[in-house]
Amino acid sequence: MRLRVLASVAMFGLLAMTPPPVLPGVFPPNAVFYGQTYGEWTADWWTWFMQHPLAGHPALDDGLFNVTSGQSGPVWFLGAPLDFGAAVPRTRNITVPSGKALLVGLIVAEMSSLEGVPDEPTQRAVAQFLTDHAVSTAFSLDGQQLGNVDDYRFQSPQFTFTAPDPWIFGPGGAGQTGTSVADGYFVGLAPMSRGLHTLHFTGGLHFDAGELGQDPVDFGLDMTYHVTVQ
Repeated sequence: MRLRVLASVAMFGLLAMTPPPVLPGVFPPNAVFYGQTYGEWTADWWTWFMQHPLAGHPALDDGLFNVTSGQSGPVWFLGAPLDFGAAVPRTRNITVPSGKALLVGLIVAEMSSLEGVPDEPTQRAVAQFLTDHAVSTAFSLDGQQLGNVDDYRFQSPQFTFTAPDPWIFGPGGAGQTGTSVADGYFVGLAPMSRGLHTLHFTGGLHFDAGELGQDPVDFGLDMTYHVTVQ
């Protein structure tokens, strides 16, 4: 009996130490895909985001949005508007060529020299501070929930970008070249089978009174992508 108890305890310990299974089709957090780690890919995602023209920007609820804008190479990038206050549910219908992987930015943040922070350590600290306030981050693919989303938080290396004019973050840095560091939750999807797939991701940021201003501040995200792979 004692041996059975010990065996049961040992098995429980092994199960407790086993990480939750990765959702099929999702690159695991430690993956190197198409020659880069998640952290390296997030720098490319943010370069795409920061250099994207204001018209049709993926972070805006804009009818000019075009998923092909600024995309190149084997990995395409997806982003979404972040609402001040409660999240507004949004849906986008997009078509992606067969064989393209996707990198989806969920709750993400950055800080750059064009926003007044020139040095890399402070950029990193601010991006981390912002992402530390993420709440209720979730992601699903074709109705299956990603159970270990907390493992999908990554920091980027410092990267260089050139802001368009006009720029998503205002006129201050428009048309200039700067550096930035990013932090946030990203999910990489291997190329999906032909047909229709659904991505859904939600979450937000919550700041207590005194952290960003006198009053509490909240941001929300609720995005659905219907992806047709051709």
